Amino acid sequence: MVQVTPEEIDAMRKGRQRLEEMSQSDRELCGADQAKHLIIPMSDVYNLRRIAGILNGLAASFDTLSRRHDIKARSIILEVRAEIDDANRRIREMTGKGKRQKPWQKDDYRGDGWDVEKS
Repeated sequence: MVQVTPEEIDAMRKGRQRLEEMSQSDRELCGADQAKHLIIPMSDVYNLRRIAGILNGLAASFDTLSRRHDIKARSIILEVRAEIDDANRRIREMTGKGKRQKPWQKDDYRGDGWDVEKS
């Protein structure tokens, strides 16, 4: 069992120090040294209002996760990265900039080559 001194407990309560420090292998594993980007298309005011709701939820999640001391820093960073990816996916779907539909998923595709118009 690890002995924790009263000074370490006081420092943890004040948020200045954590019990575990991330090792270099943990930093490489979770990509702590890499940035994540949010892509926000400026299409119209209605979509911007909807995107603002996603960003508010993302900020609240960041706040909640950053205050937790019972989870390792590596797990928090991995969770935050996943939430950023999810927010980007929801924004793409909302604005219609998501994945393109495959030709065989379209309604007019027959699959026998006869649906292609020759010019």
